[in-house]
Amino acid sequence: HEVKSLFPNFTKHKTLIVFPAANTKSRWWNYKKYAQTIQAVSPLFDKMFLMGGPNAADYAKQIEQAANEPKLVNMVNQTALTELMAFIGEASVLLCPDTSAMHFSMLTATNTVVLSNGNNWQRFANYQPYVQSKFKIVFPSYFKPEPNKVKLNYSGAEIQAIIVSQVVEAIKDCVSN
Repeated sequence: HEVKSLFPNFTKHKTLIVFPAANTKSRWWNYKKYAQTIQAVSPLFDKMFLMGGPNAADYAKQIEQAANEPKLVNMVNQTALTELMAFIGEASVLLCPDTSAMHFSMLTATNTVVLSNGNNWQRFANYQPYVQSKFKIVFPSYFKPEPNKVKLNYSGAEIQAIIVSQVVEAIKDCVSN
């Protein structure tokens, strides 16, 4: 099997898109961890954008203030869905939880790092073996994906078990050739 990107011809720039929020807050990584990650990977990018809908506006402000990074532009609640796809398509890396932005990255052949608690990973986020772009799922260290076992229960503590260094290494791997 192979998942083919429908829109692979975007010109990629040295840009990181951070789409921090998911539809449930139990999948929101701590804003301080996003800020630390942004600070750590800043030298790899020319620009970094926070993106998302109105549910993430206050959260994004916390990330922006904690990161205190001049390359970071907060665009949360300032773009339409079609514009989000263009931003993701032109980025070299997307960082997000298991959410719609991840699917846009697959459509646009954008390297992606997904933060996941492991819930339904094989249903929604099992792109890694099937795409040509780099796709990294970062799970809590204790979660071991089993293809034939569906994890249905989760808590907000699980996403918080992901440590910054795991995410930084995944992003660095997505940037390297």
